[in-house]
Amino acid sequence: MLFVHIPKTAGTSFRESIEEVVASRSRRFRKVERDYGAGAGVTTAAVKEATYGLKDVSRLIIKAPDITFMTGHYSIMRYLPHYGIGRVCTFVRDPVSRVVSEYLHARRHHGATDDFEAFYRQPNMQNRQWKLLAGQPLGCMGAVGITERYEESLKVINARFDLRLETRTANANSATRVEYKDLISLHRESIEKINKQDLHLYRQANMLLDSRLKVLAMGEAPLAYRTDKHPHAISGYVWWPDSDDMVELEVCRIDAEGRCTMAMDDILAKEFSAEAHGLGAPRKGYVGFRFGTGRLKPGQYCLREVTSLQVVLDFKQ
Repeated sequence: MLFVHIPKTAGTSFRESIEEVVASRSRRFRKVERDYGAGAGVTTAAVKEATYGLKDVSRLIIKAPDITFMTGHYSIMRYLPHYGIGRVCTFVRDPVSRVVSEYLHARRHHGATDDFEAFYRQPNMQNRQWKLLAGQPLGCMGAVGITERYEESLKVINARFDLRLETRTANANSATRVEYKDLISLHRESIEKINKQDLHLYRQANMLLDSRLKVLAMGEAPLAYRTDKHPHAISGYVWWPDSDDMVELEVCRIDAEGRCTMAMDDILAKEFSAEAHGLGAPRKGYVGFRFGTGRLKPGQYCLREVTSLQVVLDFKQ
């Protein structure tokens, strides 16, 4: 698992839970690598040597990514080639709450003396979650948790990575709770204005979590996918995690009562996608699709998988 630990998103709690799995000598994860910076005591020796000593991440040897847990504060692109996007896990959080928590943490543990507005207006504090995930498609990641929905998130994570993790809390401080709420109340509007990408990411992640919980409740495995709506076409890629089975899609028209009527079928995800191949998609990257929408009548539609009926895109024509 490649865990992109975005600061102040409950990542410490999650990391400690996984490290307990490793310590228990579970067959699921047997090794931990950490990258919290060159000077951090928790950064492991192999990472210090390859990433910071040799300055060549390709020299970091991850012999078994399925059983090696990599964690740290880094951009997803640093280690993604070692793992593939299907082994990525992360948590995201309401951008306003997250930056307030990071400020209070920096002041409490690192002697930060800036006032709060100066802190959150620093360029490196703006859209920090989006930057660390580098615009990679959430729908293809193994699991994307929501800090405010931690217990629900664990259901998706446990299902995807065959784990039995339970809820826990770490790295929290109740002494600053009143100040935390006051800062959120006073600065929410200003913070949201300069963190639009993080806000969009957070909304996307919540919708994805809702979708995956619904799919799991039906006893199905969530699809990995990315879709793009163009003026006269829809394209993207989609695959079943850990399977070489081809995905078949259909377009349905949704009426005012929410009933679906078939509008287009036999959309096969079998075209080569260089982007999906680079992300570690199965079928050697032959998971892409593209179809025209010119013959669809005006209305509300959805693009879904034909057997599980998982929706990968809602769109208007």
